[in-house]
Amino acid sequence: MMKPEYDQLFARNRGFFSQEDIEKIRSTRLVLLGLGGTGGTAAVLLARTGFERFVLCDFDSFEVHNMNRQIGCSVDTIGQPKVTVYKDLVLNINPHAEVKTYCERANQKLMESILEEGDIVLLCIDEDTYNVVRGVQKGRIPMIAGLNWGAMSICTTFVPGQGCDYLEWIGFEFPWLTKRAWKALRGDTGFTEEWLADAVRGKAYPTTMGITVWLWSAIASAEVVKMVTGRWEVVMAPRYWYITPGGIEIRESAPYKGIVRCLIEEARS
Repeated sequence: MMKPEYDQLFARNRGFFSQEDIEKIRSTRLVLLGLGGTGGTAAVLLARTGFERFVLCDFDSFEVHNMNRQIGCSVDTIGQPKVTVYKDLVLNINPHAEVKTYCERANQKLMESILEEGDIVLLCIDEDTYNVVRGVQKGRIPMIAGLNWGAMSICTTFVPGQGCDYLEWIGFEFPWLTKRAWKALRGDTGFTEEWLADAVRGKAYPTTMGITVWLWSAIASAEVVKMVTGRWEVVMAPRYWYITPGGIEIRESAPYKGIVRCLIEEARS
């Protein structure tokens, strides 16, 4: 069977995308750091939107506990490297796509080589975030990042020279598993009393809801489209998308205060 041409594959994107938009989309290279629930789903959505130049970075393979939220995880893919699975998914959507993969941890050294190739970064990792972000900021490349806790997700965009940067937004005091943070945020995260008790003791496993994780990916993908086409307003830090099963809204945090501290204060007010 002959491979369908790009215009055939994405004919239904016309009408809301102009030819100029499509050309910008096709020429933009996206760097996805982490292919978990958010990064993997974003890769699939962006491929279906018509993007065809990808750099995928993840050291991990699928495990059975990924099933609730990771679009590439199935019984058949457990044990397979995520970069391999998502490369195949992207190429099955668009056989003409250019997909470069790095099956290794994102780190500052790797960033130096990757970021020379990228136009926009989606930060979807949990480890060594500060060092990776420093590498991204040194490269002066727009970045989309956020948080995913339980049933709550947060997404925002960082553009060099505009708004605030990631380290200002995230704050230097980052209380991941403190009693104060978990109890204050319990309402929107949806955590159960049992899970919270384990979290406070440091015995809880990380948990996120697939529904809100995929909503994060959809919103992050929309932010990519907005930056590339210039047709809609980008939600830029300190403004951010706040996503829960109860609704989606745009909020604003105070720079330097830290997003987590702002969320705690809002929950208590």
